[in-house]
Amino acid sequence: MPSLLELKLRANQKVEQLGLPGEHHEDWLYTQLENISPEIPTAPARPGNHDGADVYLVNGHLVRGELMTLEHMPPTVISKILSLYEREAYDGFSSWNLSQCDTVQVVTAAGTMRLHHHVTTGRHAAHPRLAIIPPARSTTTLYLRLTAEPGESLTNLHLLLIAENNTKLNLVLEQDLAVTASSVVTLHAIAEKDARIEVTDLQLSGKVTRLTFLGELTGAGAHLALHGLLLGYDARHSDSTASIRHLSSHTTSKETYYSILNNASSSAFTGHIYVERNAQQVDAQQLNRSLLLGDAARAFSRPQLEINADDVKCSHGASVGRLDPTALFYLRSRGISQAEARQILIEAFAHEILAGIADLDIRKSVESNVKFHLQDVAHG
Repeated sequence: MPSLLELKLRANQKVEQLGLPGEHHEDWLYTQLENISPEIPTAPARPGNHDGADVYLVNGHLVRGELMTLEHMPPTVISKILSLYEREAYDGFSSWNLSQCDTVQVVTAAGTMRLHHHVTTGRHAAHPRLAIIPPARSTTTLYLRLTAEPGESLTNLHLLLIAENNTKLNLVLEQDLAVTASSVVTLHAIAEKDARIEVTDLQLSGKVTRLTFLGELTGAGAHLALHGLLLGYDARHSDSTASIRHLSSHTTSKETYYSILNNASSSAFTGHIYVERNAQQVDAQQLNRSLLLGDAARAFSRPQLEINADDVKCSHGASVGRLDPTALFYLRSRGISQAEARQILIEAFAHEILAGIADLDIRKSVESNVKFHLQDVAHG
């Protein structure tokens, strides 16, 4: 098994040889990160206000709270994490992250935790790398906020989630950046036997935000859910590219993404469901809905199924539309103004995603942030 240092050197060589993905890569066809290259300096360590989070990181460095680092983990855990890093397909941004990260920070505790990663102003990139491995047969909920100050910065985050047997792992990921900052999140989630992983991806603000998601169901009874809300206004762009792989029989998955777009904003959704040969009794569902509020707004949707087994139930669907005029007329007939009626319908659309957040305190925080940004989306 190669060491972390060896993997970092390999990753650096790949980045030098292949560079970062662009429009010539199919998965990045609709998402361009202008002026972003591996030559951008790594963001320096800085102090920061922890903002009430249990764990607070600035520019990839731990400022408040406690996290384990990979070198202090048991050998079996180190080997498991490094083997997963070694077999990850080349993505560009994940390799750049690996080549630049100082260490791998590991969350091993069960319960509820709020994490906040912040990037300071400037033209630089932060490369935090986190591994979430709660104890077997536990329940863990994480609320991870990504923020950035004004400036052409990049948050290049890599997340590894491992839910071992009979573990429940819930992650709420919120990208809420200044309008000139960008973020790319690479998330690799593995659900083992009878484990459940629920991920809520909220892309609220920033010049460009993206989630590249790889989910693997490796044991019978495993369940994986990925829900997302992408908000767009001005010329901002958001992207979710997800691949969910059913590698064992008797596994289930559900992927639901909603976009709300105004002005010249855009979103891209690519959802790929893969069912391994002999992975029977699989139930996989996928849905993408986009609400366009402006004539120049654009939504790209590419749902995909790749099924190599016979006894499966898989479905996918996509729709793009505008506010329902009948619903608007109904609200107006009850004395509600045009602006208020639009806001009610837009918030109701978003609520279908937010309602899936089980932790009520976290949901309340998220709803407040989403409602704030929906004011910009609704009014353009």
